[in-house]
Amino acid sequence: MFSCSDSDDDPVTIPTNPNAVLAGKWSKVASMDGNWVVSPDGDTKVLRIERLFRLGSNVFYRDSSWVVCEDAFTLDYNPQAQTLTISTDTTAKQMDIVSMEENRIVYADPTTEDTIKLKKTGEFCSVAPDSIDGFYMSAHRFKMHGMMFGLKGHARQFFYYDEVVDELISDYTYTPGEGNKGHLSYHVKYRINPTKLSAFLDKKVTTDVTFDIKGELDLEFLVHEAGSKYSDEVYLGVMDGKVESTSVNNVKGTVGSAVVTGRRYFALTKAEE
Repeated sequence: MFSCSDSDDDPVTIPTNPNAVLAGKWSKVASMDGNWVVSPDGDTKVLRIERLFRLGSNVFYRDSSWVVCEDAFTLDYNPQAQTLTISTDTTAKQMDIVSMEENRIVYADPTTEDTIKLKKTGEFCSVAPDSIDGFYMSAHRFKMHGMMFGLKGHARQFFYYDEVVDELISDYTYTPGEGNKGHLSYHVKYRINPTKLSAFLDKKVTTDVTFDIKGELDLEFLVHEAGSKYSDEVYLGVMDGKVESTSVNNVKGTVGSAVVTGRRYFALTKAEE
């Protein structure tokens, strides 16, 4: 980003792609806004991992989560003018950079004089991870994507308590591909056992459902945050494929089905057991 010289006559080196210094995962300081996922070209998506907190009586599954895209725009960094332009399909707004470090940017809106501080918390992914062991997936629907990926190809439905579930099939295969691409397939079948559920809730229940879920997903990893005592390790990316679910009500004998297809944003988060 900087050029040092002993002579004022030496030419200034202009990077061929100034936006490359912005690539990574950024967040606004002292703000609850989502994560800015920035590509080396400046393409930016504001992604948030949202969690559904259930209120009221005790239930037999934990909070579910999914990933939403709250905003999309392009960042253009001009190192000579020290400006940052935020552009959408219809608007462009040029900001003045107050200070710029490797992992911190402060810029000001010249029209309002508001100052925004961005902190870099993760790196752009040029290579897919070798393994996803120990991560669980947030995406669109928790029963479809809410899988915990364990050792030796063992997968399970993360958002149900282990105490109420019989695991019937728990398989997954993750294969890193070229660059930041990968492929994930999983087959998870489990039964919500009424005897276990009654013991867990300390009351008689008759819920008895078997879920059979198969997923085939092409993954593109965008950013990775290593995690710290203040944050979980997380990958954010976009996926494309299909997840199919069949549910059988073992009491009534009825069968239901659901399919989720197409491109979705996802998060793989390191989960504490």
